[in-house]
Amino acid sequence: MAKIKAETGKHMGRPVTLAPATDARIRELHGAGLSFKAIADRLTADTIPTAQGGRWWPATIRGVLERTA
Repeated sequence: MAKIKAETGKHMGRPVTLAPATDARIRELHGAGLSFKAIADRLTADTIPTAQGGRWWPATIRGVLERTA
């Protein structure tokens, strides 16, 4: 998929459906110095829904932060 994305510029895979307020909260918590794991644990504890449902994982937090705002 990375090759197709590089060649076409098109996004491959599942569309991003994260609520803008959740995205902003993740960026705020990261800016306050929390680790990916700490942010994931906090969002899960606060029952903030993920884009696809389920619990938050550090890799998910990293992915959100790697996307352009």
